[in-house]
Amino acid sequence: TNSIMEVVSADASRLEGRNSSFFVCDELSQAPNGDVYTVLSSSQGMRSQPISMVITTASTHRTSFCFDLRQSFIDILEGLNSADNSFCAIYTLDDGDDPLTEDPEERAIIFKKSNPNLGITVKQEFLENELKDAKRAPALMASCLTRYFNLWLSTSAEWLPQNVVSESQKKWEYSDFNPNEDWGYGGVDLAAVGDLTCMSVMIPKNEFFYYRNYYFLPHTALTNSINKNLYRKWYNEGYLYLTPQSATDYDYILKKLKEINAEIPLVQIGYDPWSARQFINTCEAEGFNMRPYTQTIGNMSRGTKELARQMLNGRVVLYPNPIDNWCFENVGMKEDYNGNQRPVKGGSANGKIDGIVAMVDAMGTYLELQMPSDYTVTSLGN
Repeated sequence: TNSIMEVVSADASRLEGRNSSFFVCDELSQAPNGDVYTVLSSSQGMRSQPISMVITTASTHRTSFCFDLRQSFIDILEGLNSADNSFCAIYTLDDGDDPLTEDPEERAIIFKKSNPNLGITVKQEFLENELKDAKRAPALMASCLTRYFNLWLSTSAEWLPQNVVSESQKKWEYSDFNPNEDWGYGGVDLAAVGDLTCMSVMIPKNEFFYYRNYYFLPHTALTNSINKNLYRKWYNEGYLYLTPQSATDYDYILKKLKEINAEIPLVQIGYDPWSARQFINTCEAEGFNMRPYTQTIGNMSRGTKELARQMLNGRVVLYPNPIDNWCFENVGMKEDYNGNQRPVKGGSANGKIDGIVAMVDAMGTYLELQMPSDYTVTSLGN
C-alpha cells in the first residue's frame, strides 16, 4: 500500500506539506502549544477517513492547548456540545477522592479510576511506593498526582490553590469608589526589553483589597514569542494591550496610569529600582508618587505573605483576567532560612509571573505606607 509510519519532529515548522491518514500525539500536556497537533490535523484534509489520536497524562500547565482540548471533550461527555466524530475517554479521580487515604480497600478503588489497567500494565504496589516517596519529599507530589492519577494541578509547587484564585475573581468598577475617600496603590513589573509588562492597581476599602491588573506587550511578541498563541488569544479577547514598537513602549503604561488616576487617586506606585529609569522619571514629572520597592526576598516577604493571607481569607477581589490565572499557575515561592518569601517561577520555564510580582509590589507599597495623608494625593486630569 506504500504506507509509511514514522516518528516526526515536535517542531511544527518542519511538518508542513504532509498528507497524514493517521497520527498520534503522545503526552500532549507537555507541549508548549498546539502547533504540532494543528499542523498534523490540517494535513489530513485530503483523506476520506482520517484519524487523529491524543494520549496524555495530566500536567501543571492548566493554561495550555491540551487543557483547553480536554475541556472541550468534557463538554462533549457532559452533553453540552455534540461531536459524533470524536471519542473521548478520561480516566481520573472524582472530586473528593483521596489517593492518600489510609483505607486500603478505598485506595484500590481510587487507584483503579485513573489506572484502568491496574494490575496489568501498572502494579498497585508501584503506585503505593510512588505515593510514599512523594509524601516523604513533597516536591515529588505534583509529578506523582499528574502522572499516575491524571489530576491537573496549578503548578508543580503550588502557592495558592486554584479555587482560591477563581473565587476571588469578581468584576468591579472604579465608579464603585468615592475618589474623595478612597485611594489606590500601584505596582509595576516592567519587561526588560520585549515581553510582558504588568501594572497592578489595588484599592483597599472596608478590609477588602480590590485588584485590577493591566498587561502590555510589544506587537512583535505575537509572532516572535514562545507564548505567541496565548498572547494572540488574549489580545483578541481584549485582555492584553499591544504597543507598536518591538520593545516595551512605556508611554502606553503612563497613558493608562493617567486614565486610572483621573477616576481614583493613586497615592503611591511601587517599582523595582532596577526598572527603566526614564519611565520612572517621566511618571514623577507627571506628578505621580513613585516608590522604589526592592525585589529582594527580605523586602518582598511582607507583601507576599500579606497578599496570600488576604486571598486565603477571601478579602481580595480580583478583576477577572485569564492572564492573572496563568501567572498564578506559573508562580512558586522562594523561601530563605529566616522564612522570608518572594514569588519566583515555579511552573513552565516559558511561563510568566509579572502579574503576581506587580500585585506584591502594590501590596508591599501599601504596607510600607499606612498613612497616605503624609503624601500629596495627585488627581491628574481633574
